[in-house]
Amino acid sequence: MASKFLGRIVNQLVITCKFRFGGILPSKLDYSFIHSVPPLQNRAIAEKKNILKKLKHGKVRIGGRDGTGRKSVGYRGGGHKRLYRLIDFVRAPVLDNGPKAIHSSVDTIKSKVLAIEYDPNRSARIALIADAKRKYVLAPIGLEAGDIITASRGPPTSLADIQRGDAYPLQYLPIGTIVHNIELVPGKGGQLVRSAGTSAQIIRKEMGVVRRLNTHGTPVTRSGKVVILRMPSGTNRPVNASCMATVGRLSNENHKHRILGKAGRSRWLGWRPRMKKKFVVKIR
Repeated sequence: MASKFLGRIVNQLVITCKFRFGGILPSKLDYSFIHSVPPLQNRAIAEKKNILKKLKHGKVRIGGRDGTGRKSVGYRGGGHKRLYRLIDFVRAPVLDNGPKAIHSSVDTIKSKVLAIEYDPNRSARIALIADAKRKYVLAPIGLEAGDIITASRGPPTSLADIQRGDAYPLQYLPIGTIVHNIELVPGKGGQLVRSAGTSAQIIRKEMGVVRRLNTHGTPVTRSGKVVILRMPSGTNRPVNASCMATVGRLSNENHKHRILGKAGRSRWLGWRPRMKKKFVVKIR
């Protein structure tokens, strides 16, 4: 009796579905009409996420292996997944307008700091800035959201207006200025002093041997103005006066004092355990 009663209920449901939905069962209905156009606020959030996605790319972990697949660096492997953030180390591009000379763009680029973010690929913090487009730069100490920073290959309008986060050629910065993200070749991007809490200081300016890019993009050595910098190691290093540097000391200065606390956190960072030689058993 119970089976007959259930069969009648199922038949009634099938008839109802055929009558209301034109022979289509509810499980196969198309609900695409429900997804309407999102409101303006949600659309702005979606556009912001799409812009930030363009600044991040997947990073393949190689676990200490080289191009042949053999282990070349020990005690590396595992770790949490990371997205690589595209950092703008150039700040102000160099424009090549002549066959023999390199002309720099003297236009001042003003950017607004939108946020200070964490980057798993480097020890210093990064700043999301916006001018004509959004990009990431290294964040110095004291830089906050809402600040306006400038970058130019030309001289600043006033030395009194220079603040942390501004990027100018070394020849236009006064002696004693604390800088980071220093170029070695004009237009190539910052290569020196990029770790957390590090900075260099301008000691003096003089004539010497400098490196610059020729029309083919290869570095050549010529005589010219150089700026002597005191590096974080304490040594003095001459750098081409046309190279750019960013004012200020890099953020997260307490990075060197951090304590991991447990072995698991070291594995999260991609470091495998190190064994002391006296505990290693050699198998012959």
